[in-house]
Amino acid sequence: MNRPSARERLWQRFSTAGDRALDRGELDDAERFYLAALSASEATPSLQHYVSTSLLNVAQLYKSQQRWRDAEPFARRALETKEGELGVEHPDVAVDLNNLAVLFIRQGKYGEAEPLYQRSLEILREQLGDDHPHVATTLSNLAALYKVERRFLESEAHYKDAIAIQERAFGRDNAEVARSLYNLAGLYRAARRYADAERAYLHSLEIQEKVLGPDHPDVASDLANLARLLYLQGKLDRAEPLYRRALKIRIKALGAEHPDVATCLNNLGLLSLLRGKYRQADLHFRRSLKILEKALGPDHSSVALTLENYAALLRKTGRDAEAEVYEARARDIEAAVPPEELMP
Repeated sequence: MNRPSARERLWQRFSTAGDRALDRGELDDAERFYLAALSASEATPSLQHYVSTSLLNVAQLYKSQQRWRDAEPFARRALETKEGELGVEHPDVAVDLNNLAVLFIRQGKYGEAEPLYQRSLEILREQLGDDHPHVATTLSNLAALYKVERRFLESEAHYKDAIAIQERAFGRDNAEVARSLYNLAGLYRAARRYADAERAYLHSLEIQEKVLGPDHPDVASDLANLARLLYLQGKLDRAEPLYRRALKIRIKALGAEHPDVATCLNNLGLLSLLRGKYRQADLHFRRSLKILEKALGPDHSSVALTLENYAALLRKTGRDAEAEVYEARARDIEAAVPPEELMP
């Protein structure tokens, strides 16, 4: 067995240091080490097979920071490198096509994302077969894109095809199937097909509780979204206990200071506001704001949403001067949010 060369050991040291810095949350150091690893691989002919790995490490780091524009050129180069190494029809190329498409979507470049997904789907079907789970994943990605573009019928067809593949591959009671049903329910909600959405959410919830247990955070997500659906239809009496159960699960599973707990509190605040329970609404909104500001910072877009909701409560209770302060702060936050962060 050949020992790694000095240059290869250097690449390994830089890459490992980047991984460890990322694990510690030291993102600037992770970036520095990953870029050093990339330079080392590019400068050494015998290390060219490491170039695509280094490019993807940098792209994924930027993606985790929502630096979509910074990530794009690295993801493009990673795709080109992988095509040169493995050929344009390799399944790994399909994965890189999916990664680049996600970056396009995050920047609102929907027209550029669709052909990448379509090409990825063709590769996966040809190389792995029509019933491979990776095909289902790409179908779901296309469905999500069509949902954003309000191409609801195409989105529905792709989600249903993905679910059928997953059921054949994993069985009906599987977390992947539940996740796809959850996404299908979200599509139906966006299309205002509320009865279909409720059935899909309930089906997803049934599977999640069976597979993950009744106190799993994913169960809380299904509960919260089902509650939101009922809220949109004015079925407040049915929505409230679902929100409260979701809140209880999230506090137990994630801790009382988690942003997902704040989201539940914000939703309960809206529910209380509509039902005229203003004191409860005030408590929920204030607690939500406190958690969000601590966890995400005072200028996060999620903070702006709760500020707006709290301002609506203040106006409803005749505290217009206070409401104006919160509304102005919400406007300032929203004006400072980069447009790409508002993409679905």
